[in-house]
Amino acid sequence: MHTHRRMLYLFRVTVDIACVLLAATSSIYFFSIRDGRVSTNFDLFLLTSLTVSWFFIARVSGLYDEFRSRNFSYELVGLIKNILLQVIVAIVVMFIAKNHTLPRLFIVLYAANLLVILSIERFLIRRVLNYLRRKGRNLRHLLIIGAGEVGKSFNELIRSNSHFGYSVCGFLDDQPQSALNGKHLGKVEELETVFKSYPVDDVIVALPNYATEKIEWVIKVCDQHTKRVRI
Repeated sequence: MHTHRRMLYLFRVTVDIACVLLAATSSIYFFSIRDGRVSTNFDLFLLTSLTVSWFFIARVSGLYDEFRSRNFSYELVGLIKNILLQVIVAIVVMFIAKNHTLPRLFIVLYAANLLVILSIERFLIRRVLNYLRRKGRNLRHLLIIGAGEVGKSFNELIRSNSHFGYSVCGFLDDQPQSALNGKHLGKVEELETVFKSYPVDDVIVALPNYATEKIEWVIKVCDQHTKRVRI
């Protein structure tokens, strides 16, 4: 599963960089046709600067962080922030290299092209992933520790939002729960045994606040098994 997440991350980065190159190249080509300008070394330098800066800006801004539970509008806001930073990079590069023939209007056209291309790309990727998840693929498997009201509510949230791409493999709770439809996997102390028997990706801790020692123990065990834990 970690390999699948890594592959999805690399795929998203690669496609985004391709979109950046497409937006920049098409914008440069437009002005080359309109003004009859000839491509120069500056064009290559500008393309390199934009692609490299996009990667680092996106990493710092968290654009490639977990996005399953984010809606499209939230991701669109993140794209706009990164595009505005790209505009700043383009302005700086064009200011430093004064002996170029690319007009300032290039920045406006580039930003508009990038917004349209990336929005379409993000929309299509979401549609494909949602389709795969409905087919039971590309899912993250969750283990919920604590079968109280909070744990059950979280389970219902996951069930009613299949597009999140999560699947609850079961619960751990010190009290048997007949209402869990066979998803009670044992007591909390059996956590390590469950890790060996079920494909758990993330652990959701839904224990009461006063169970401090038990929560700390769960976090320690999850760290030992490199499982992501959320409280």
